Amino acid sequence: GRPYWYSHMLAVQSPYRDRGIGSDLKLAQRDHARQSGIHLIEWTFDPLESKNAHFNINKLGVIVRRYYVNLYGATDSELQRGLESDRTIAEWWIDEPRVGIEGDTRRVYIPADIQALKKQSPKSAQDVQLRVREQFQKNIEDDYFVAGFERKDEWSEYIFVSGASSVRQTD
Repeated sequence: GRPYWYSHMLAVQSPYRDRGIGSDLKLAQRDHARQSGIHLIEWTFDPLESKNAHFNINKLGVIVRRYYVNLYGATDSELQRGLESDRTIAEWWIDEPRVGIEGDTRRVYIPADIQALKKQSPKSAQDVQLRVREQFQKNIEDDYFVAGFERKDEWSEYIFVSGASSVRQTD
């Protein structure tokens, strides 16, 4: 019922990563959206990529309440190879305060480095994807959404809170 931006892709070449360039680009996108009267920016990300989840949720403050199984189908991407292209939708409400983590919470664990796990054991990575898929879908079905993320050495954790249907309204 209202306009929003869909950000197809933001990527930084390997030699330039971890220098704040991705953050700068996203903040510039936010500023441009505000000047255009846009209040919501959305994009997809792989829920198994801990670094992306950390950036999107902790640095930008996105919420997640949609999960799509194999959204892009088979892909030749080196990062995706061996797994289906499951994606979550990041909702970045650029004029709203960050959602607090309070009340009833649930957690979904992912490996800190899914690419390393894929190299070590493709079957284990597939098993993780299926478990994460099932847990995300169950939490979303139960009206929970991702409001937080904790990044750790071996495992990272999505933090779900209740109230997905009322936290932000898209229509």
